Amino acid sequence: MKGFDTPIKKVRVPIEAIWSELGQVLIKDMHTVSLYRKISSGSEEECPPWETKELAGFYRHFKELEGEDTAQARCERRLKSIKGLLQWGEECDYEFTLPAVLDFKGRFRILDGHRRAALAISRGKKDIELEVMYVSPLWLELEQRLARIYGKNTLYQPIDHPWFSDWAVSRSPERFDLIKKFLDSLGFEGWASKSHIDIGSCTGWLCRNFSKSGFQSIGFDFDPNVVFVADYLNNVFGTNCTFYNSNGFKILKQSNSSFRVITCLSVLHHYMWEEAGIGYKTFMDSLDLMLKRANIVFIDLTTPTDKRVRVKNIPTEVGAFEEWAKRELGVGICVNLGHSKNDFARPLLALSRMKSREDL
Repeated sequence: MKGFDTPIKKVRVPIEAIWSELGQVLIKDMHTVSLYRKISSGSEEECPPWETKELAGFYRHFKELEGEDTAQARCERRLKSIKGLLQWGEECDYEFTLPAVLDFKGRFRILDGHRRAALAISRGKKDIELEVMYVSPLWLELEQRLARIYGKNTLYQPIDHPWFSDWAVSRSPERFDLIKKFLDSLGFEGWASKSHIDIGSCTGWLCRNFSKSGFQSIGFDFDPNVVFVADYLNNVFGTNCTFYNSNGFKILKQSNSSFRVITCLSVLHHYMWEEAGIGYKTFMDSLDLMLKRANIVFIDLTTPTDKRVRVKNIPTEVGAFEEWAKRELGVGICVNLGHSKNDFARPLLALSRMKSREDL
């Protein structure tokens, strides 16, 4: 494993992410920034540095440890250092790279340059380039698992973390944007119950986004590797999700629980590729089950041009599918939400057996 002598990767990280992880260290330096701003503007009254608000705690600490004279001398040296930093700050273009480590929770921790980061924040800089010198073995294991599943530097679903910003992504984040826009139109934030299930949850991207929107989210997937990744990322992002390595349809069938929302994306169209009898029944049973268990079901269809489609009696054109779903499954609402740019133009639909949006 590479250590602190050799940079592993350069990554540009949003200031707010660095800020949250630097914690008290950076907050202390923001007090320093506050002080030298006063000095710069001339608003700081001429008084001994140990009498300033920013250095009062510093002075008291060393006065107890080393006595008054030493504490005052330390304050004077600190003020001199601040003035030097101020001069540097006036001349700096803030295009610097700071050394950092990446811990097992995906947090970037700066090794040196905290005051430069504080200065950058004070001047409104949005991000900082970090030179990552060390990566936690657990984070490396996460990266290696993803590479074994999808190939090097490739993701199926997005992961909203700077470390993966240069990885290729197969599925667009726009799918959740389309879902969220529809839920916004229903005033979902006022719902007393916000429960969500994702069947085929993969690495948990949809679940995490539902959780960030206030839902209690549960994901099911067959693949234990993606469930491991989803669990890991749930802890990294602090989202309220639970993931199971199991068949979501089987669990729904065994349970009498109901949910506000079920998502099932990039799943049902596989049944359209099977032999007609098997595929039709599986598709019907799966969709019927979800409609029984949820107020709203989000699915995506395959496209009429998909040459793999064998089941001719399940329409792939949205208008024809809506008529079929109302006739065969008692669907009352079918809304075409559109499609995102890199999902093979598969229509994303919101379905419900309710008769009107007010009932949702």
